[in-house]
Amino acid sequence: MHELELRGMAAILVLNNAWPWSGGMGQYLEWSEEEPMPLPPKGKQAYSEESWQEVGYFTRVCDFFDNAQAIELSHDHIKFLLRRINSISGRVYGHDPTIMAWQLSYQPRPVEDPDRGRGSTLDLRDSYLEWIKDTAALIKGLAPHHMVTVGSEGAHSSRAEEVTIIKADKDRNWSPWVVDTKDFEEEHADKNVDFMTVQVWPTQWGWLCNKHEYGSTRCAAKADEQTWLARVRAYLDAHIDAAERLGKPIVIQEVGMARDGNSYTEGSKTRDRNALLSAAFTMAHESMAKRGAVAAVFFSGSAGEGRKKHGLWEDGDPIIAEPPLEYQGRNSVYSTDVSTVQIVGSYAQRFEHIMADFMAGVS
Repeated sequence: MHELELRGMAAILVLNNAWPWSGGMGQYLEWSEEEPMPLPPKGKQAYSEESWQEVGYFTRVCDFFDNAQAIELSHDHIKFLLRRINSISGRVYGHDPTIMAWQLSYQPRPVEDPDRGRGSTLDLRDSYLEWIKDTAALIKGLAPHHMVTVGSEGAHSSRAEEVTIIKADKDRNWSPWVVDTKDFEEEHADKNVDFMTVQVWPTQWGWLCNKHEYGSTRCAAKADEQTWLARVRAYLDAHIDAAERLGKPIVIQEVGMARDGNSYTEGSKTRDRNALLSAAFTMAHESMAKRGAVAAVFFSGSAGEGRKKHGLWEDGDPIIAEPPLEYQGRNSVYSTDVSTVQIVGSYAQRFEHIMADFMAGVS
């Protein structure tokens, strides 16, 4: 945090995780229920969400929202962290201006599975919204000058037909396609939630298939660029519109894609990734230029000079753009990815000009 401050940077700190890379919801459940979380064998963990669905991980992790003890443990952690005094700067985290915002979780997914044996989807939804309300209020009480966001992927996170990929229809209809943002708006409506987030992962969500996936339960057929990019634009448009209706800013928080053909080789083509980033950056620029709802756009992610050493992360490997349970280098943008770096740099300059014009107007 001190080094960020020295560089004039700010952070969004994430307080929980629906995935098990950093403990998070699954760990709180293990501690409260004294029962291990179902994880796929190590060799399968990185392939796709199918591996996690097969062992019932996402179904189980949703129990967090209904488990009072697990939530209490997570709230104890929040109290500890926001009251912590930085040993170098002497700042209390809850009052540190280097922290721009706190994020409740990484990709919380309140997906109701009919096989859970619960009463109704509404039961889990109510618990999820209560968790958002209580946790956001706790943070605001400890850090009243910091912003709060949920960490949502958008409509994808609560739509069973999108998340439960292994149950997808092989004859998936690509068009027309309607994005239902009702749940998305509801989870961001709380007064203590300051801005919204949305993510876009076309390959991981089965909108674009790599050649080895054609004909699988995940992908029925190859989608041409015009089709999957149209879906990306429709998805982002719907969430930007939702933010406009709610009167809150929205951050396009993660835009990511593997190299062409799902290659992990440095120097392999990034045509699809470049098309995705250009589309998302253009939409963000258009909204920001007219003072619309979009406040920022991030891509996933920059590896810089770092390079993968192994398939899954091992002790001593460089930290790049992938979490340790995913194949390293899959979505990473390397310093040698010249065309991608040029796209990022070009739009960064455009965003900087918009910000300069905005600040001039404010002053």
